[in-house]
Amino acid sequence: LIVFGTNLYHYATKSAPFSHAYSFTLIILFFILVIRWHKNPSIKHTIFLGLLYGLISLIRPSNVIVIFLFLFYGITSIKQVKERFLFLIQNIHLIGIMIFCFFIVWFPQMIYWHKATGHWLFYSYVGEAYLFNDPVIFKGLFGYRNGWLLYTPIMLFAIVGIPFLKKVNTLFIAPITVYFLLGIYTILSWSCWWYVGFGHRAFIDLYGILALPLASFIGYLFTQKLIIRIVGTGILIFLL
Repeated sequence: LIVFGTNLYHYATKSAPFSHAYSFTLIILFFILVIRWHKNPSIKHTIFLGLLYGLISLIRPSNVIVIFLFLFYGITSIKQVKERFLFLIQNIHLIGIMIFCFFIVWFPQMIYWHKATGHWLFYSYVGEAYLFNDPVIFKGLFGYRNGWLLYTPIMLFAIVGIPFLKKVNTLFIAPITVYFLLGIYTILSWSCWWYVGFGHRAFIDLYGILALPLASFIGYLFTQKLIIRIVGTGILIFLL
């Protein structure tokens, strides 16, 4: 449904030079590693997480927000936020390794920028910027000018499916909700909020994570009466 019901297929083939299909894949791998790290915070998992986070943010710096998948994974109550903070403090040596690996990935790019421009960090989007005080939320989601859900309505089922994650795995609810909301805010705060392209391409980066609530909703759908399953399946096929 995600490959053929969204613009992902287009950006994995005809418009493959764009970064989005690669970000889609790497963010899925990152979340898999997040799950493994929280089960077993080993040095090996820490190194791979740091390197992968560096690569994700280097390919598309706005995707630094994937760190919230790491920070909020497994949190099911307000009390656990404090416990998570204390846990990270107790494992500060692993966080240090992760940050070091993050910069290992960035360093060759920074050397290149310095050689080419004389600056260690170089901003190439001249004339464009984030306007965090003026996000264009409604038009970005529903407007005719590349509104995400207007041209990719199948993802409405993914949004509706977030509460249904409770029936599958409560550990997913907090990280996916926080990441999704931050994704909307970050993407639609860009000065060129419609992003120019075949559908709203910036949201492709989120699709791998949104596959989980989409699957949760479909799982719920197929526990309903036969007529509801038939109608629901028909709508999903139509949206393809």
